[in-house]
Amino acid sequence: MLGRVVSVRPVVAVTGAAAGIGAQVAVDLAATGRYVWCLDRDPDGLATTLKQVRAAGDGDTLSLDVTDESQVTSVFGVIGERSGGRLAGLVNSAGVVVVGAFESLTVADWQRAWSVNVLGTYLTIKHAAPLLRAAQPGRVVNLASIAGKLPAAWTAPYNASKAAVISLTRSAALALAPDILVNSVCPGPVGTAMYQQIDARLDELDAPPETRFANRSRLGPMGRAGTTSEVSAAILFLLSDAASFITGEDLNVSGGMVMF
Repeated sequence: MLGRVVSVRPVVAVTGAAAGIGAQVAVDLAATGRYVWCLDRDPDGLATTLKQVRAAGDGDTLSLDVTDESQVTSVFGVIGERSGGRLAGLVNSAGVVVVGAFESLTVADWQRAWSVNVLGTYLTIKHAAPLLRAAQPGRVVNLASIAGKLPAAWTAPYNASKAAVISLTRSAALALAPDILVNSVCPGPVGTAMYQQIDARLDELDAPPETRFANRSRLGPMGRAGTTSEVSAAILFLLSDAASFITGEDLNVSGGMVMF
C-alpha cells in the first residue's frame, strides 16, 4: 500500500522485508530514524513487519517481485516520487533456497535460484541507482551467504547463486563508484523460518544428519548459530558513515565458520 508523504529523514528500501533478516533490518533501520520502504511479495508478512517498523519509527510497504522488471521499475518510481528523488540505501534481502539431490536438480530449480537471488539483486540495483546516486553517496548492501564461499551437495543452485551475488557486488561497486558504495554480507547459519523449511526438505530427501541446521551451526569456532540482529548490525554498519571508505567487500557474519 502507499503511505504518507515521506519526511526529510534518510530513506532506505529493503527487499525481502516480510520475514527473517530482511524484516529485522527494516525494524532496526526504522529505529535509527530512517524512513523504511519494506518490499516483498508476501502481503501478510509485510503487514506484520510494518507494524514493527512503525512501532520503532516510520515506513511503508510496496508489493514487489524482484524478478519482474516492470514491477521493479514501478516500485522505485514510486519511491523516487515520495522521497524527493533520493534513496540513501538499498538492502537486497530477497532470496530463495533450492534443496535437492545434486543429480536430481532441474533446469527450473536453477532458474528459480538464479532469477531471485542474482537477477533480482541486479534489477533492484539498476533501477534504484539514479535515486542512490542522488544521495552522494548512496549505499547498497546485498545479502550473500557463506554458502557462496563453501560447497554443498544438497543446495548447489543456492550456493552457486550466492557466489554470483558476491561477484555481482564487486562488479556493481566498480561500475557505480564513487557515487554508490556496494557491499555484501555473508551470514552463516541464522535461525529463521527458512532454515526450518530447508530441514523439512532435507528430511524428505533422507539427507545425512550433518546437513541439518542444528548440526551445521555447531561447526564454527563459536559453536552456535547467528541471530538476525547480529546480521542486521553488520548491515547497518555498512549503511553508515563509519563505512564510508568500504566498497566491493563481502563481510562474513559467521562466527568464524568462514574466514576468507
